[in-house]
Amino acid sequence: MKRREFYINLVITIILWGSAFVGIRYTMGNITPGSMALLRFTIASITILPFFILSKNKVFPKKDIKLFLLSGFLGFFLYNIALNMGEEIVTAGVASFLISSLTIFTGIFSAIFLKERLGIFGWIGIILSFIGIGIISLSEDDILSINYGAILVIIAAVSSSLYMILQKNLIKKYGSLNSLVWSIWSGTLFMLIYLPNLIDEIKVVKSSTIAAIVYLGIFPASLAYFTWNRALELSDSATKTSTALYFTPLTVIVMEWLILNEYPKSSSLLGGFFVLLGVYISTKGKKDG
Repeated sequence: MKRREFYINLVITIILWGSAFVGIRYTMGNITPGSMALLRFTIASITILPFFILSKNKVFPKKDIKLFLLSGFLGFFLYNIALNMGEEIVTAGVASFLISSLTIFTGIFSAIFLKERLGIFGWIGIILSFIGIGIISLSEDDILSINYGAILVIIAAVSSSLYMILQKNLIKKYGSLNSLVWSIWSGTLFMLIYLPNLIDEIKVVKSSTIAAIVYLGIFPASLAYFTWNRALELSDSATKTSTALYFTPLTVIVMEWLILNEYPKSSSLLGGFFVLLGVYISTKGKKDG
Protein backbone atom coordinates (compact mmCIF):
# COMPACT_ATOMS: atom_id res chain seq x y z
CA MET A 1 0.00 0.00 0.00
CA LYS A 2 2.83 2.40 0.90
CA ARG A 3 4.62 1.64 -2.36
CA ARG A 4 1.47 2.46 -4.31
CA GLU A 5 0.99 5.70 -2.37
CA PHE A 6 4.65 6.56 -3.03
CA TYR A 7 4.27 6.25 -6.80
CA ILE A 8 0.95 8.12 -6.83
CA ASN A 9 2.50 11.07 -4.98
CA LEU A 10 5.62 10.99 -7.17
CA VAL A 11 3.65 10.96 -10.44
CA ILE A 12 1.38 13.78 -9.24
CA THR A 13 4.44 15.85 -8.34
CA ILE A 14 6.10 15.34 -11.73
CA ILE A 15 2.90 16.24 -13.61
CA LEU A 16 2.16 19.31 -11.48
CA TRP A 17 5.70 20.68 -11.61
CA GLY A 18 5.88 19.94 -15.32
CA SER A 19 2.60 21.76 -15.92
CA ALA A 20 4.04 24.85 -14.22
CA PHE A 21 6.42 25.48 -17.14
CA VAL A 22 3.55 25.18 -19.62
CA GLY A 23 1.26 27.35 -17.49
CA ILE A 24 3.89 30.08 -17.19
CA ARG A 25 4.51 30.03 -20.94
CA TYR A 26 0.74 30.25 -21.55
CA THR A 27 0.31 33.34 -19.36
CA MET A 28 3.32 35.25 -20.66
CA GLY A 29 2.26 37.82 -23.24
CA ASN A 30 -1.04 38.32 -21.43
CA ILE A 31 0.39 39.62 -18.14
CA THR A 32 3.82 40.90 -17.10
CA PRO A 33 6.20 38.53 -15.27
CA GLY A 34 6.14 40.43 -11.97
CA SER A 35 2.36 40.77 -11.81
CA MET A 36 1.92 37.11 -12.65
CA ALA A 37 4.37 36.04 -9.92
CA LEU A 38 2.67 38.22 -7.29
CA LEU A 39 -0.83 36.96 -8.11
CA ARG A 40 0.34 33.34 -8.28
CA PHE A 41 2.13 33.38 -4.94
CA THR A 42 -0.54 35.39 -3.18
CA ILE A 43 -2.84 32.50 -4.08
CA ALA A 44 -0.18 29.98 -3.00
CA SER A 45 0.31 31.81 0.30
CA ILE A 46 -3.42 31.61 1.02
CA THR A 47 -3.56 27.95 -0.06
CA ILE A 48 -0.88 26.82 2.40
CA LEU A 49 -2.28 28.87 5.30
CA PRO A 50 -4.76 26.18 6.51
CA PHE A 51 -1.99 23.55 6.49
CA PHE A 52 0.15 25.84 8.63
CA ILE A 53 -2.68 26.67 11.06
CA LEU A 54 -3.57 22.99 11.54
CA SER A 55 0.06 21.97 12.04
CA LYS A 56 1.03 21.04 15.59
CA ASN A 57 4.64 22.03 14.96
CA LYS A 58 4.18 25.54 13.56
CA VAL A 59 6.71 28.09 14.72
CA PHE A 60 7.68 31.70 14.11
CA PRO A 61 11.41 31.62 13.24
CA LYS A 62 12.32 34.84 15.02
CA LYS A 63 16.03 34.03 15.33
CA ASP A 64 16.39 33.08 11.65
CA ILE A 65 14.00 35.55 10.05
CA LYS A 66 16.85 37.04 7.98
CA LEU A 67 17.70 33.59 6.62
CA PHE A 68 14.06 33.03 5.69
CA LEU A 69 13.92 36.41 3.97
CA LEU A 70 17.01 35.44 1.97
CA SER A 71 15.52 32.01 1.28
CA GLY A 72 12.28 33.57 0.04
CA PHE A 73 14.15 36.10 -2.08
CA LEU A 74 16.26 33.43 -3.80
CA GLY A 75 13.85 30.51 -4.02
CA PHE A 76 10.62 32.31 -4.83
CA PHE A 77 11.13 35.97 -5.77
CA LEU A 78 14.27 35.86 -7.94
CA TYR A 79 13.60 32.33 -9.21
CA ASN A 80 10.08 33.08 -10.42
CA ILE A 81 10.74 36.55 -11.82
CA ALA A 82 13.74 35.26 -13.81
CA LEU A 83 11.89 32.13 -14.97
CA ASN A 84 8.79 34.10 -16.00
CA MET A 85 10.91 36.58 -17.96
CA GLY A 86 12.88 33.74 -19.53
CA GLU A 87 9.72 31.96 -20.67
CA GLU A 88 8.65 35.08 -22.53
CA ILE A 89 11.41 34.07 -24.94
CA VAL A 90 12.18 30.33 -24.67
CA THR A 91 9.69 27.47 -24.84
CA ALA A 92 8.51 25.59 -21.76
CA GLY A 93 10.53 22.53 -22.79
CA VAL A 94 13.77 24.49 -23.14
CA ALA A 95 13.15 26.16 -19.77
CA SER A 96 12.58 22.81 -18.06
CA PHE A 97 15.85 21.41 -19.45
CA LEU A 98 17.78 24.46 -18.25
CA ILE A 99 16.16 24.40 -14.81
CA SER A 100 17.27 20.77 -14.47
CA SER A 101 20.82 22.11 -14.25
CA LEU A 102 20.06 23.47 -10.76
CA THR A 103 21.29 20.12 -9.39
CA ILE A 104 24.68 20.86 -10.96
CA PHE A 105 24.79 24.37 -9.49
CA THR A 106 23.75 22.97 -6.10
CA GLY A 107 26.73 20.61 -6.28
CA ILE A 108 29.10 23.46 -7.13
CA PHE A 109 27.83 25.73 -4.35
CA SER A 110 27.79 22.85 -1.86
CA ALA A 111 31.47 22.28 -2.62
CA ILE A 112 32.18 25.99 -2.09
CA PHE A 113 30.04 26.75 0.96
CA LEU A 114 29.51 23.36 2.62
CA LYS A 115 32.92 21.89 1.69
CA GLU A 116 31.25 18.85 0.11
CA ARG A 117 33.51 16.85 -2.21
CA LEU A 118 32.47 16.73 -5.87
CA GLY A 119 34.67 13.90 -7.09
CA ILE A 120 35.46 12.88 -10.67
CA PHE A 121 31.84 12.01 -11.54
CA GLY A 122 30.71 15.37 -10.22
CA TRP A 123 33.10 17.24 -12.51
CA ILE A 124 32.22 15.07 -15.52
CA GLY A 125 28.54 15.79 -14.86
CA ILE A 126 29.19 19.52 -14.59
CA ILE A 127 31.11 19.59 -17.89
CA LEU A 128 28.39 17.62 -19.73
CA SER A 129 25.64 19.83 -18.33
CA PHE A 130 27.42 23.02 -19.34
CA ILE A 131 27.92 21.61 -22.84
CA GLY A 132 24.17 21.01 -22.93
CA ILE A 133 23.43 24.53 -21.70
CA GLY A 134 25.69 25.92 -24.43
CA ILE A 135 23.94 23.88 -27.14
CA ILE A 136 20.50 25.03 -25.95
CA SER A 137 21.61 28.66 -25.73
CA LEU A 138 22.69 28.65 -29.38
CA SER A 139 19.94 26.45 -30.80
CA GLU A 140 17.46 29.03 -32.12
CA ASP A 141 17.43 31.23 -35.22
CA ASP A 142 17.48 34.44 -33.19
CA ILE A 143 20.66 33.87 -31.24
CA LEU A 144 20.43 37.08 -29.16
CA SER A 145 16.89 36.30 -28.03
CA ILE A 146 17.59 32.70 -27.13
CA ASN A 147 20.73 33.73 -25.27
CA TYR A 148 18.82 36.34 -23.28
CA GLY A 149 16.02 33.92 -22.40
CA ALA A 150 18.42 31.11 -21.58
CA ILE A 151 20.49 33.39 -19.34
CA LEU A 152 17.37 34.40 -17.41
CA VAL A 153 16.38 30.76 -16.87
CA ILE A 154 19.94 29.92 -15.78
CA ILE A 155 19.74 32.78 -13.25
CA ALA A 156 16.56 31.11 -11.97
CA ALA A 157 18.39 27.77 -11.70
CA VAL A 158 21.31 29.35 -9.83
CA SER A 159 19.01 31.16 -7.39
CA SER A 160 17.07 27.93 -6.78
CA SER A 161 20.28 26.01 -6.08
CA LEU A 162 21.32 28.61 -3.48
CA TYR A 163 17.82 28.35 -1.99
CA MET A 164 18.21 24.58 -1.66
CA ILE A 165 21.50 24.96 0.19
CA LEU A 166 19.87 27.39 2.63
CA GLN A 167 16.92 25.04 3.04
CA LYS A 168 19.15 22.13 4.13
CA ASN A 169 19.80 23.69 7.54
CA LEU A 170 16.41 25.40 7.85
CA ILE A 171 14.52 22.13 7.28
CA LYS A 172 16.69 20.36 9.88
CA LYS A 173 15.87 23.07 12.40
CA TYR A 174 12.23 23.90 11.61
CA GLY A 175 10.87 21.01 9.52
CA SER A 176 9.74 21.00 5.89
CA LEU A 177 6.34 22.68 6.41
CA ASN A 178 7.65 25.64 8.42
CA SER A 179 10.55 26.11 6.02
CA LEU A 180 8.25 26.05 2.98
CA VAL A 181 5.60 28.33 4.48
CA TRP A 182 7.94 31.05 5.74
CA SER A 183 10.01 30.97 2.54
CA ILE A 184 6.92 31.34 0.32
CA TRP A 185 5.55 34.16 2.46
CA SER A 186 8.94 35.92 2.46
CA GLY A 187 9.23 35.60 -1.32
CA THR A 188 5.69 36.92 -1.79
CA LEU A 189 6.56 39.90 0.42
CA PHE A 190 9.31 40.92 -2.04
CA MET A 191 6.85 40.53 -4.93
CA LEU A 192 4.67 43.32 -3.49
CA ILE A 193 6.80 45.80 -5.44
CA TYR A 194 4.71 44.69 -8.44
CA LEU A 195 1.38 45.43 -6.71
CA PRO A 196 0.73 48.73 -8.58
CA ASN A 197 1.30 46.93 -11.90
CA LEU A 198 -0.97 44.06 -10.89
CA ILE A 199 -3.79 46.44 -9.91
CA ASP A 200 -3.63 48.03 -13.37
CA GLU A 201 -3.29 44.76 -15.30
CA ILE A 202 -5.92 42.73 -13.45
CA LYS A 203 -8.63 44.97 -14.91
CA VAL A 204 -7.89 43.97 -18.50
CA VAL A 205 -6.23 40.54 -18.31
CA LYS A 206 -8.08 37.63 -19.93
CA SER A 207 -10.17 35.34 -17.73
CA SER A 208 -8.31 32.32 -19.15
CA THR A 209 -5.03 33.84 -17.97
CA ILE A 210 -6.45 34.39 -14.48
CA ALA A 211 -7.66 30.78 -14.42
CA ALA A 212 -4.18 29.56 -15.41
CA ILE A 213 -2.54 31.65 -12.66
CA VAL A 214 -5.02 30.37 -10.06
CA TYR A 215 -4.10 26.83 -11.12
CA LEU A 216 -0.39 27.64 -10.88
CA GLY A 217 -0.85 29.13 -7.42
CA ILE A 218 -2.88 26.26 -5.96
CA PHE A 219 -1.29 23.20 -7.54
CA PRO A 220 2.38 23.51 -8.71
CA ALA A 221 3.24 26.33 -6.26
CA SER A 222 1.81 24.75 -3.12
CA LEU A 223 0.13 21.33 -3.26
CA ALA A 224 2.94 19.77 -5.32
CA TYR A 225 5.38 20.45 -2.47
CA PHE A 226 3.20 18.39 -0.14
CA THR A 227 2.99 15.44 -2.56
CA TRP A 228 6.77 15.67 -3.03
CA ASN A 229 7.44 15.69 0.71
CA ARG A 230 5.06 12.75 1.14
CA ALA A 231 6.90 10.83 -1.60
CA LEU A 232 10.19 11.48 0.20
CA GLU A 233 8.70 10.24 3.48
CA LEU A 234 7.58 6.98 1.83
CA SER A 235 10.82 6.49 -0.12
CA ASP A 236 13.77 4.34 0.91
CA SER A 237 16.17 6.68 -0.88
CA ALA A 238 15.85 10.43 -1.41
CA THR A 239 18.44 10.22 -4.20
CA LYS A 240 16.49 7.60 -6.13
CA THR A 241 13.29 9.59 -5.67
CA SER A 242 14.98 12.75 -6.96
CA THR A 243 16.15 10.82 -10.03
CA ALA A 244 12.50 10.43 -11.05
CA LEU A 245 12.37 14.19 -11.61
CA TYR A 246 14.42 13.62 -14.77
CA PHE A 247 11.08 12.74 -16.35
CA THR A 248 9.78 16.28 -15.76
CA PRO A 249 11.20 17.78 -19.00
CA LEU A 250 9.71 14.90 -21.00
CA THR A 251 6.35 15.59 -19.37
CA VAL A 252 6.71 19.29 -20.21
CA ILE A 253 7.46 18.57 -23.88
CA VAL A 254 4.34 16.42 -24.23
CA MET A 255 2.13 18.97 -22.45
CA GLU A 256 3.44 21.98 -24.36
CA TRP A 257 2.86 20.14 -27.65
CA LEU A 258 -0.72 19.22 -26.67
CA ILE A 259 -1.65 22.54 -25.05
CA LEU A 260 0.50 25.19 -26.75
CA ASN A 261 1.38 23.44 -30.01
CA GLU A 262 5.05 24.24 -29.30
CA TYR A 263 8.05 21.98 -29.01
CA PRO A 264 11.83 22.43 -28.71
CA LYS A 265 14.05 22.17 -31.76
CA SER A 266 16.10 19.00 -32.24
CA SER A 267 19.25 20.87 -31.20
CA SER A 268 17.54 21.95 -27.96
CA LEU A 269 16.56 18.34 -27.32
CA LEU A 270 20.19 17.33 -27.85
CA GLY A 271 21.32 20.01 -25.40
CA GLY A 272 18.67 18.87 -22.94
CA PHE A 273 19.96 15.31 -23.20
CA PHE A 274 23.46 16.49 -22.25
CA VAL A 275 22.09 18.49 -19.31
CA LEU A 276 20.13 15.52 -17.95
CA LEU A 277 23.02 13.12 -18.60
CA GLY A 278 25.35 15.43 -16.68
CA VAL A 279 22.91 15.68 -13.79
CA TYR A 280 22.47 11.89 -13.73
CA ILE A 281 26.22 11.17 -13.75
CA SER A 282 26.87 13.78 -11.07
CA THR A 283 24.08 12.45 -8.83
CA LYS A 284 24.99 8.78 -9.37
CA GLY A 285 28.64 9.47 -8.67
CA LYS A 286 27.77 11.25 -5.44
CA LYS A 287 25.49 8.37 -4.38
CA ASP A 288 28.08 5.69 -5.19
CA GLY A 289 30.81 7.70 -3.51
